[in-house]
Amino acid sequence: MNKKSFFQYCLILFALLAGFLSAASGQTKVNEPVHQIPFEYELDKVVVPVEVNGKRTVRLILDTGMPEGIFLMKPKSADGMELNYVAANVMLRGAGSGTASARMAMGADLKLGGLGFTDQRVIVMNDEGPLSQTDWDGAIGASIFNQFAVEIDVENQVIKLYSPDKLDPAQAGEELQLTVTRTKPYVSALVNVDGKKDVLLKIVIDTGANAGLMLSAKEGAEFAVPEKTIEGTFGGGVGGDHSGKYARISKLSLGKQEMNNLVTMFNTGPMPVEGDGLIGMGIMKRFLVTFDYSNKRMFLKPNGRIGEPFEFDMIGLYLKPGDDGKLSVQDVFAGSPAEAAGIRKGDTVTTVDGKEVDFAKWLAISGSIRVPGKTIKISWTRDGKAFTADIVSKRMI
Repeated sequence: MNKKSFFQYCLILFALLAGFLSAASGQTKVNEPVHQIPFEYELDKVVVPVEVNGKRTVRLILDTGMPEGIFLMKPKSADGMELNYVAANVMLRGAGSGTASARMAMGADLKLGGLGFTDQRVIVMNDEGPLSQTDWDGAIGASIFNQFAVEIDVENQVIKLYSPDKLDPAQAGEELQLTVTRTKPYVSALVNVDGKKDVLLKIVIDTGANAGLMLSAKEGAEFAVPEKTIEGTFGGGVGGDHSGKYARISKLSLGKQEMNNLVTMFNTGPMPVEGDGLIGMGIMKRFLVTFDYSNKRMFLKPNGRIGEPFEFDMIGLYLKPGDDGKLSVQDVFAGSPAEAAGIRKGDTVTTVDGKEVDFAKWLAISGSIRVPGKTIKISWTRDGKAFTADIVSKRMI
């Protein structure tokens, strides 16, 4: 055998050997997910089942704002999990201006679908509160996002997890650069409030928030809050209630993706995150979105929801459960159908359409009334007196 033939023979042998080793090792092909996890999509939240220590399965929101481990907002959710708590409490901050105390456990084993996560931290709220009266037990985030490229497909309600080096950018959509700070992903976005000037902002992507766009209304901002607004208290989190002004803005641009006439909250209190604003699932649900923390990038591919209009509450009530579970009126928005019906701050809502409602049911009802002209019957009490009115939804902004 001459030198040329010998060299060709070696190349062929090497190629065959490499192919054999690759097949034998079971390597993942490019753009082939390591795992697929079905989820439930509820009130613009991605909800997945997570088993803790093989003892109990909880329903957790997939939240890019969450650090490693899981957060349980219902103290009772931790019952029977056999958690190993540390001695000291921790103080939590989130949406709202206050703090809340919680217990912290270390070394927990989690299972999400067929995937296991060992030596995980579990944060458990000490006190029952409004968050304890939702249909979700808590949240999970960085434990997944730090390890995989995570594709969230709202249309098909499935999460696909990829090895970061096996994700095909050509199939994932438009690529945007991410800055990951303390496990939270930030992007650069152009915001045009008044139709005149684009402003470049640093905005966090928060899949745990059902809001669309939230902007900081801090002094010195490069834009003015629009004149036509709805002002009030609109929700709450770990840190308590948060207030602001809702208005419509001209445009939001994420890379080449443009969205117009957006309902936007201008936060008048402390922002729950660093940066200039927050984008939640109210916007992200309009895309097949993929987070790749390892390579500091995010991909967006418009789905069938991209053309849906942006809407806001059309009743005008912010309700909050008391210790007895009854729904107290915390705010009534000026000019709203609820105000016109005579509901006032401090009243107690008892039934909707003749049925008793708790906090979770109210969230579902109010989230579904985002079209004008829909009638619901609300009953409430004030100082021992009972009232009932038919309330017709209307677009307020």
